[in-house]
Amino acid sequence: MPAPPSPRSTFHHGDLKAQALAAARQRLAAQGPDSLGLRELATALGVNHRALYRHFPDRGALIHQVAAAELAGLVDAMEQAAQAEPQPLRQREAMMAAYIGHALDQPRLYELVFSLPLRDDLDAETAVGLQVRRLIKLAARLFADAGDSAAQTRDRVIRSWATAHGLLLLAQRGALKLGSRRQAERYLLAAAFGRDPAP
Repeated sequence: MPAPPSPRSTFHHGDLKAQALAAARQRLAAQGPDSLGLRELATALGVNHRALYRHFPDRGALIHQVAAAELAGLVDAMEQAAQAEPQPLRQREAMMAAYIGHALDQPRLYELVFSLPLRDDLDAETAVGLQVRRLIKLAARLFADAGDSAAQTRDRVIRSWATAHGLLLLAQRGALKLGSRRQAERYLLAAAFGRDPAP
């Protein structure tokens, strides 16, 4: 009776990268970045670790690609949420609600993405840089009020994002108790737009 195929033989050329990214994302979401190594990931996938090095020269490159895919999914969700609303102010809030919802649902992946030196990628032709520019362009469009200068729009975006981001990180570290998922979302959204955040 012929032996069953080895785990390694079940991968077609070109499938391994996608499988590795999916497995890395799952591990990062569950355990955070300290849990991820190329050798451990290769073992989990049933392949020799050298096969992963063809796609990811090091652990940092793997994390960078997972972060780029996560950021792309976040921007897609924000765009779709905004497009579902007919009024500009509702679009702005829907976009921010999608951002907050993602952070609440995927706290480790959220922290991973925003712990990277995103400013370094802003002007670079990298996968992360592309998504950072998409995010900035979307926020600038939706947060602009009639008659705004670029500086005024940028200030409005930064104040809203910094408030939401800072409170999210405090909540993730246990320094801020926000109650249920729904209460947390309402609190953070109100705070991001300068309203009374009391649940």
